[in-house]
Amino acid sequence: MFLGLVLYPCKTFIYPAALMVIAALLLFFLTAIAGRVRCG
Repeated sequence: MFLGLVLYPCKTFIYPAALMVIAALLLFFLTAIAGRVRCG
């Protein structure tokens, strides 16, 4: 609750930042899995 209140004014920045972090992690995991599969 407190954390949400603190981050409320920055909500327009939090969403794109979170999406970028999630996209980066997804790309990392996808490349790692693809590399394992391709290289055996």
